[in-house]
Formats: sequence, C-alpha cells, structure tokens
Amino acid sequence: MKIIVMSDSHGKCGNLIDIGLSQRDADAFIFLGDGWRDFEDFSLYFDNKLCISVKGNCDLGCSADNEKIIFLGGKKFLIAHGHTFSVKFGFGEMIAEAKRNECDFMLYGHTHIAHNEYRDGLYILNPGSAGKGILNSYGIIEITPPGIMTNIVYI
Repeated sequence: MKIIVMSDSHGKCGNLIDIGLSQRDADAFIFLGDGWRDFEDFSLYFDNKLCISVKGNCDLGCSADNEKIIFLGGKKFLIAHGHTFSVKFGFGEMIAEAKRNECDFMLYGHTHIAHNEYRDGLYILNPGSAGKGILNSYGIIEITPPGIMTNIVYI
C-alpha cells in the first residue's frame, strides 16, 4: 500500500493537485490540516482514491476532527495536525498518545518542517508544508510484505 501524506497547503490547492498527479499510483492520500478547503478540492480530482484528513489550527469553520486513529495496510495510525499536542515545542505528548493507543505510525504537521524517523517501534512522519515552506514537501509511506519505507519528497 502506498500512502501520500500532505499538510499545510495554506491556499495552495494547485500544489496538492501536482503532488497527486505525480503520485497516481498511491492508494491513499492523508492531509494533516491547514488547508482543508484545498484538500476538499483535491478530493474532487482524486475521488477514486481514499482521502482522509484532519483539521488544523487555521481551518476555521471546519468540522473535521483534530486527530484520528485510522487503520491502513494492516497498520494503526495516529494522525493529527499537531497543534493540540503542542508539537512546535516537541512531540513527546503526541508520541505518548500514539504509544497509549498502540499505533505503528504517528503523522503530524503544523511545524512546516519535514521530519522522518523510526523510534522505539514507532514511525514518526511530518511531511512538512505543501504550500508555505521555504522548501515545500510531502511524505510517502509504502507498506509492503517485505517491510515499510517512509520518505520525504521536496518539491
């Protein structure tokens, strides 16, 4: 299973669409907030794909959840924009929540800084910003029988 992770488009829907077009073989797209209208428009273009999102602190008027626990590719994910876990000051609180819920993955945004690591049995990924960073970026997760690969792609 190939999962594309995006966040923080901040009005740059075209960037999300470009990412989607470059990753047509993806099975799912996850959006981590701050651009929910962008992702709604994106979802219209990719309505044959699984599209999952949470809201960010700038997503005023959005009724989506701040965080979710989802299952994809036989793995458990905690996904959140990250502001409710204060990730700009460290992600220990969010790691603790992921561990409490026995998650395999922790996905967050908010900081606009891409981050990719494996720590104590937990894959931690921040795709960076798809629209507001100095270097815009997104994340890729591939779950295959031989193993798991995570990566950051700069655009």
